[in-house]
Amino acid sequence: MEKSFKYLVSLIPKEILKPVLLDSSFLVGGAVRDFLFNLEPKDFDIVVERKYFKDVLSYFSKNGFKFIHLNPLAFPLLRVFYKDKTYDFTVYDDLESDLMHRDFTINAIYVNLSNVNFISHASSFFDLENRILNVVSANSIKIDPVRYMRAFRFIANFNLTVEDKTRQILLEDAKLYLRSKKERAREELFKFISLDYETIEKSLSRVYEGFTLKGKERIHLASSIVEFYGEVNVGITYLDLLKLYFVSLDLEDFTYGLSKKEHLILSFLRKDIKEDFDELFEVYFENRAKAVYILLNIVANYPLEKISKYLSLLRAFVNTKVDFYEIVGLKNTKKVDIALAHKLVLKEKLRKVYENIFSS
Repeated sequence: MEKSFKYLVSLIPKEILKPVLLDSSFLVGGAVRDFLFNLEPKDFDIVVERKYFKDVLSYFSKNGFKFIHLNPLAFPLLRVFYKDKTYDFTVYDDLESDLMHRDFTINAIYVNLSNVNFISHASSFFDLENRILNVVSANSIKIDPVRYMRAFRFIANFNLTVEDKTRQILLEDAKLYLRSKKERAREELFKFISLDYETIEKSLSRVYEGFTLKGKERIHLASSIVEFYGEVNVGITYLDLLKLYFVSLDLEDFTYGLSKKEHLILSFLRKDIKEDFDELFEVYFENRAKAVYILLNIVANYPLEKISKYLSLLRAFVNTKVDFYEIVGLKNTKKVDIALAHKLVLKEKLRKVYENIFSS
């Protein structure tokens, strides 16, 4: 183990460790966990004694490193970006107390940066070996409610089973998640919802026993639709939102942290759009700049055997253009304003498209 941890610590560049008092500083959290799961560590969390944090901050400030400094008073965090990795520096006053404030036992192993001795929760190595999600304490979710969502991501990423008391804590403290900072909740949610649908279902069912997601066939169909891979906002695609829509049918709180635009799309998915031409045209005309919303609604709600044809129809709608002179001609003939003339001309063209597709 000592030799293994020596290698792990050696992965941290000397430039990063230069301002750190190694004897009293520790590598903890995800890097240690990933290393023990035989995965390549991507981000490194280092805890230093509070009284030395200013020296660390000063070094990175004076030497041109790219970094951000968060929560300078309550819980200072220095995030340094170096090459292709991230190095987070936080503080501790008392190591035992710091350990008990960690989220899950698999993240509660501290490796000393000098002698590579380790300190851990009593269950850490057992839970790692047996792939068990286990809270460090009964207050783990209360301390930081965003850990509720993080739990599902860990279950999914590492194929963890859930310790019985931990499951009960997650169920009892679930509503606390709605008190967490939206930005952090959003980040955890996006990491989770980007996973494949079967993995999402499996991780949810390990907390909510017997849980089954709706819409699995629809998600598989949606996975082949190129329009759904466009980003709604940075980090989340239309396909992700479609998955989240089906999750939220049973777990509404999973939408916490979404932007107004993302909530708007989910609301649109709940809209009842009839299959007849007149209503479909009205919805399309009002939302033609957001045709992907209608595509999502069709995949989410229309009879499975009809979805393919309606997708072809909507794509044909999008590719149908109207001639300006036709619009002007109808305006003059019908004595209507230009906007209504445009709508009437487009409607007749799209009616023909509709009839051609559904008569074939």
